[in-house]
Amino acid sequence: MPGVPEDLDVFHVPHGQMKKIVHCIEDELTHTNFSDHDAYLSILSHLRHDFHIFKCHEEIENKYILKNLLPRLPHSAKTSLQKDIHSDNRLSLLVSLVHDGLTWEEPSEGDRVAFGKKLKDAIADFTTDFIPHMEEEEEVFLPLLVTHFSEGELRELTQIVNHLHGKSQGKDKLSTPHESPGLTSLPPEVLIKIFSYLSPADLCHLSQSHTSLRGVAFDGSLWRHLHPVRWANGNVCFFRPPHGDPSHDACVENNMAKQLMSVEGRVNANLRMREGVMEEYCEGEARVLTVLLEHLLPRIGTHVRTLDLAYGKAVSNEIVFRMLKRCPNLQYLDLSHTGVSDFAFKGLLASREVWSLQHIDLTGCTQITDTALQRIGQAISTHSSLFPQTCGHPGGKGCVATPIHPCLKSLVLSRCHMITDAGLRALVVGVVLPELRHLDLSGLCRITKEGLGDLVASCPSLNPEMFFYCDNILQGPYADCANGCQSSGEGDDVCYCKRALDSS
Repeated sequence: MPGVPEDLDVFHVPHGQMKKIVHCIEDELTHTNFSDHDAYLSILSHLRHDFHIFKCHEEIENKYILKNLLPRLPHSAKTSLQKDIHSDNRLSLLVSLVHDGLTWEEPSEGDRVAFGKKLKDAIADFTTDFIPHMEEEEEVFLPLLVTHFSEGELRELTQIVNHLHGKSQGKDKLSTPHESPGLTSLPPEVLIKIFSYLSPADLCHLSQSHTSLRGVAFDGSLWRHLHPVRWANGNVCFFRPPHGDPSHDACVENNMAKQLMSVEGRVNANLRMREGVMEEYCEGEARVLTVLLEHLLPRIGTHVRTLDLAYGKAVSNEIVFRMLKRCPNLQYLDLSHTGVSDFAFKGLLASREVWSLQHIDLTGCTQITDTALQRIGQAISTHSSLFPQTCGHPGGKGCVATPIHPCLKSLVLSRCHMITDAGLRALVVGVVLPELRHLDLSGLCRITKEGLGDLVASCPSLNPEMFFYCDNILQGPYADCANGCQSSGEGDDVCYCKRALDSS
């Protein structure tokens, strides 16, 4: 209503917020692929939250605005206004529809797409009436409020309504133009800079606090480096790798972290076992991994560069496989000291993943065999065909083009004692790894100098100081300058390779 100050307008702030939510819903519906199961669940969760806000909005207006206004009106005016006030039949149908979608057990892809169309149509019907309904409220009720309430009463009612709407959305109160600007008034680039100092848990909570902040909280630049196992253990920072060569600097940082976690992990593990809470700890870790996989990666997966699952007790083959599919641009993968096996890498060739990986760490993954290296090698070979390299001879006459893989810079297979020469050769069948500089084969007790030679021949940039293999292999590649085995016995002088062979 023109001429009514905003501090006396009970509809100004709440209706502005409702319109923003409607626009966000329409935008999210437009960009959601309902054939994707994770995206399907994600948008339904958001809609459930948004529809709850709509219902709270109507309940607040009924209880605090209409209930106070009606007793002051003549009988004839009451009768006309009470008819069909805030009929929320369509909203109730939407709430029921979203609930059905969330409780639907294993809908097929076709079912999800059909449900998405039904949901879009229902929301379109609702929003078509919802915004005009709010405008009608402003035209009809606001003049009556101004007529029948004093300025003091109206100002107090406006403050109460704004405060209750803020509580319904998880805030203390909604901001008004007369208050200090809040986060929502800042440009996205400024918000992203501020949010970069927050933990993953803080960002998730923030995304639920205000609809307009949701997109910024899930900006891909904030989720490049994921350490879910550490998060489950209470360490909720992102641990962004230092600048520099990712195959070297990230490797140094990772080794430092592992040394700390190795010492602390053994102590903490003993304490947990003694206290009988290891099972509870694993359940907490599993919950973090599930949330990451089902709710976060559908949004941010293409932006993820680092995935650190080291020492994860709840890390399974299925989780790793699905995460790799969700993170096609992944560069740094750490699965060290997890229970994953060859099945984690099943289907990589078909799904065309891992081609951008620069660092792979499988330290202590004792169930990894030659099959895993074969699958990784096949995927590398497939993508390497995109980068043909001819020999340097003039004219190239008589030369055969050699596929190269320009990404992989670091490969750690320490203590994967089931790997043999066949696995090493399968990794580089018909392909060259010109950027591979760091190679750790410590504790591989079934490989020979011949297998090592075939692998090293395809790694022209290998740095001998960052090349590790068992001291029991004599006259191997770079015999005079390569570093020795990093998997010596703990507490004794027995070589790990010898103990691994004896135990098998």
